Amino acid sequence: MLLFTGEAQVADLSTLDINSGEIVLKAPLIVGKTWISNGNTYEIISVVEDEIQVKKTFKSGIEKIMILKK
Repeated sequence: MLLFTGEAQVADLSTLDINSGEIVLKAPLIVGKTWISNGNTYEIISVVEDEIQVKKTFKSGIEKIMILKK
């Protein structure tokens, strides 16, 4: 699973340019998993039955918690 945000809508994943947007969720969904996308750091902080919480840390150090529903 890959949740990606970007400007263009892409139907063919082989042509997806992951450098023009951000990857905001990556599988496997394991608490503590981290990755960097577009200079921002992401960390899965909670996985429960119907939602996932991801902490996004911007380059400036500001943190934002996103709640994603399954």
